[in-house]
Amino acid sequence: MRLPILLMALMCALALESASSMEPVAADDPLSPVLEIHATRPWKIAFVTKAEEGGNSYPLRLVRGARQAGTDFGVTIAVMSPRLERYDVSLQVNLVDQLAQSDIDGLVLVPIDSNLLVEPVERVIASGKPVVILDTPLNSNAVLTQLSFDNQRAGRLAAQWVISRLKGRGKVLILSGQEDGQNAIERRNGFLDALADSEIEVLDMQSANWLRVQAEQITQDWIGRFPRIDAILAANDTMALGAADALARAGREGILITGVDANPEALDAVRSGRMQVTIEQSPEAQARTAVQLLVRHLERGDTYPPRLVWRDIPLIDHDTLVPARDD
Repeated sequence: MRLPILLMALMCALALESASSMEPVAADDPLSPVLEIHATRPWKIAFVTKAEEGGNSYPLRLVRGARQAGTDFGVTIAVMSPRLERYDVSLQVNLVDQLAQSDIDGLVLVPIDSNLLVEPVERVIASGKPVVILDTPLNSNAVLTQLSFDNQRAGRLAAQWVISRLKGRGKVLILSGQEDGQNAIERRNGFLDALADSEIEVLDMQSANWLRVQAEQITQDWIGRFPRIDAILAANDTMALGAADALARAGREGILITGVDANPEALDAVRSGRMQVTIEQSPEAQARTAVQLLVRHLERGDTYPPRLVWRDIPLIDHDTLVPARDD
């Protein structure tokens, strides 16, 4: 009787966690939209992403949110990226370094690396330009604030969904993100924390650096090595889609695939059954909020806690899938 009781408790916990994943924002919370203001002058804000699309619509959604924020708040948004379809830390470091001598008033940065961007960011701050960090955390106390997604909770939600579907037993593989990125580390830890409370075996875990082709290659290797695979937990949608590509090519069916981002192609994959789960990060809303935090600081000198956590993280499976987004 012990296993059914444990499974019932686990499924109840998952239901409670999912139900609480869309938390209301208090009116006095710095992230509350009721605090939004319009700028009194056309501040110039640089918005630096990790890379251009590269098959991943997440950076495009971030940029869309930032540009809309610029229009709504009356500020100029200068979108910049290393302009490659891969994450090149050295290019992003050089780009941020140049901003210290530029005419921008502030910077929103999505760092590729949590450590290597510290020095160039602190040089920007030393030049009198405030910096808001978005998405991947930066190991610096000098920034205005860091707005981060609750990555560990997202990883835990995805893993708990898999545990419930596998009834607490099975064999899974993990595709993690950029090894030095704090968001990748937190999602991986969320996966592992949840799986530790089950009888599920982690066959292997490898970094595909957020990339689809690399995830497909790793999955192809796994298919040859492991005769039984019950699920693949991927730390973003792009890697999840790469895993789905490899499984489709090999004719392997019945393997659960989870991702994070709720990108349009991933939502289509959930509809068609190529993927089973994705988690919404709301990048447009996060980018808008990051720009607004800078606007309030530039206008009024507002300050914030060192870290602000975005907690609205709906888990999306076939049963909860919203209608197709018009992109």
